[in-house]
Amino acid sequence: MIQKLTAVVVASCVFGACALAVIAQEPTPAAAAPAVLPAPSSGSEAASGVKGDKPAETSLASADAEMTSSEDALADEVTITLPGGVTMVLVKIPPGSFQMGSPYTERGRWGGEDPVHLVTLSKPFYLGKTEVTQAQWQAVMGSNPDSNFPFGVGPTYPVFFVSWNDVAAAGGFVEKLNQYLGTTKYRLPSEAEWEYAARAGTTSRFSFGDNLSCDDSCGDCTLAAQYMWWCANSGVSSQAVKTKAGNPFGLYDMHGNLGELVQDTYHSDYTGAPSDGSAWESGGDSSRRIFRGASWADLAQYCRSAFRGSYWQDIPNSDLGFRLACDAASNPVTPPVIALMKKVSPPFKIVVTGSNLQSGIRVYIDGTQWTSVTWKSMGKVQLTGAIKAAVPKGTTKSFRFVNPDGGETTTTWGW
Repeated sequence: MIQKLTAVVVASCVFGACALAVIAQEPTPAAAAPAVLPAPSSGSEAASGVKGDKPAETSLASADAEMTSSEDALADEVTITLPGGVTMVLVKIPPGSFQMGSPYTERGRWGGEDPVHLVTLSKPFYLGKTEVTQAQWQAVMGSNPDSNFPFGVGPTYPVFFVSWNDVAAAGGFVEKLNQYLGTTKYRLPSEAEWEYAARAGTTSRFSFGDNLSCDDSCGDCTLAAQYMWWCANSGVSSQAVKTKAGNPFGLYDMHGNLGELVQDTYHSDYTGAPSDGSAWESGGDSSRRIFRGASWADLAQYCRSAFRGSYWQDIPNSDLGFRLACDAASNPVTPPVIALMKKVSPPFKIVVTGSNLQSGIRVYIDGTQWTSVTWKSMGKVQLTGAIKAAVPKGTTKSFRFVNPDGGETTTTWGW
């Protein structure tokens, strides 16, 4: 199976996608691992003889994290609407503390996953329930990446063959999404946020347990196959998102399917890493960015919660995608504020003024969506078409305004 994996990676390089960059030293010959992945630590062999599965262990520090009343009021999930009516769901991740990295005794660990260190996330945040899909990318960017690799194509498949610059640099997905929503809230997760969310309160190798009764390469494994796509079951392709079971936080494909880009620049290990969960962008190699998780082409051991790798930030790769994050110091939705509604004629129209009126705002009159909506600015929207017949003189109607990020306001108006 390793030979098959190596053949896939080599084929990718032949057609234009470079190999994933190593995070630390090269693997020893005894490891027989492909050169595209990080090197094993000196302690990985010592733990390789452990037999039997160990259930996922819950981190008490994470499970016992207290939330303030304002944090309790945050929605567990938030749905944002992209251009064309395409939706994206983000899940609330609670605050807490966890041990980031892997101990030398963890089977299958690789160099760069140490030193293990305590990270405390003092506030909740939101993270995409799934990797960003091709439909979501196209809705924001206008077209999908130009890729010669048909490694999973379709609206519900994760977008791949994107670089970090395509996602997070000027003119990328994050900037264009924020411009569309009239906000600056959306971003890539930090490496620490990603691992915290992947572990979801567990301390085992995977969020579903240690999985020690199965091998760490491409062998069949009943338990792992319930949760992840990797070289054993992917069919040499990424797969549609949310087709495997989620982790305890309700996130899908945190193990396998695609490696996921995060905000952090490349550092060979965690020496000097932040302890507050923020992105580590000072120092290191600014030409490379960290990715977490692993792809459909990778061995099981690279799908562990602690695995990390890096890649050049300006080069796309067929094994890499991403998921979106959002700060949750306040709810990541912006309700429209309606200051004034008035009729203007001729021709008859209703002019709505206020603030936080996002491009793509939807308007419902007595529960029925009104499609003749012209967005002028964050402070003005016009309702046109047969609006006079929909709101006859002497009547009062209910108007519901829904922003693409899910914020909404309901008011009544008549003339």
